[in-house]
Amino acid sequence: MAALGRHRLAAWPFAGPAWIREGDEVHLIDHWRHLGTARSEADLYELLDAAVPAFDRDSYRILLKAQARMTPLAARPAT
Repeated sequence: MAALGRHRLAAWPFAGPAWIREGDEVHLIDHWRHLGTARSEADLYELLDAAVPAFDRDSYRILLKAQARMTPLAARPAT
């Protein structure tokens, strides 16, 4: 069990999707999956309605480091 412990994933810290602002774009993330990049509120809704991408461990590691910059989607970004 100790050997497997290091492969354990961190729990998703939000009740739903979160976003990260990068310039005039917003990256939408949910359960450690990058749903896509939006430039408008309409883009955000399209991403939320689209199919959820497969889990990617490399993306998970990047997103885990960026967790402090994430904002729950309930706090809507101005796009």
